Amino acid sequence: MPDLTILLAVPVSVALERTGRRENGEHFEQEDVLARVHEYYMQLVEEDKTRFLILDGTLPFEHILKVAAGAIRHRHEELKKKRTHRKK
Repeated sequence: MPDLTILLAVPVSVALERTGRRENGEHFEQEDVLARVHEYYMQLVEEDKTRFLILDGTLPFEHILKVAAGAIRHRHEELKKKRTHRKK
């Protein structure tokens, strides 16, 4: 199980817009499938809230990158402290 899962969440309408609503799109590019996948991930978040960081995937890339990088650094430091503490 990962120590940190970063979930980029976007509304289904935005996801469809980004795929270009292709006529012969992939199975996962359909509105009902995207909605079910979103629900599934939200269930996973509810089951293990400390593992997930949900980021708004509609925000600018630079902001998402900054927040994600900060979360990764923070989690890494937490894990280092736990390992150091256990060794004592």
